[in-house]
Amino acid sequence: MATLYEIAPQHRALADRLREMGLDEDAVADTLEAESDLPGKVETYCIVLREKEAEIEAYKREKERFEDLIKSADSAVKRMKSMLLDGLQAAGEKRVQAGTFTVSVIGSKGSVLIKHPELLPREYLTSPLPPEPQPDKNLIYKAITEGHKVPGCEVVPGVRLGIK
Repeated sequence: MATLYEIAPQHRALADRLREMGLDEDAVADTLEAESDLPGKVETYCIVLREKEAEIEAYKREKERFEDLIKSADSAVKRMKSMLLDGLQAAGEKRVQAGTFTVSVIGSKGSVLIKHPELLPREYLTSPLPPEPQPDKNLIYKAITEGHKVPGCEVVPGVRLGIK
């Protein structure tokens, strides 16, 4: 079967020939529908697009499911490590040889618990940079379409595909 790029110029040429013959637009449309491969090709594209959109949604759901599984497994690992540490400490053991594993209770540098953040001196606070200002395209569009000049901006015509 021919590609869309091959069919499109053939379709246009047929439409032009029919109009040159003096046929009205309804007759041109009916003839194109019967004789051109374009509607069939477009339908095929639309079917494939719907399938791809459905695949994307399925992948998103699967991604969410995997993220939930990762969170669950991560929580289980943390919980089990905590239980193992608590058990070794309760038993008074610092090191246990368990088959192929050697489990040790090791001291760490510790972590900071901030009880009253409002009492911290300024030098202990980070100061993130504020976000860079971004153009408000909706506001610019509205201004230009209402007849105002916005330096460095213009409204360019757009097209999009609608499939029902």
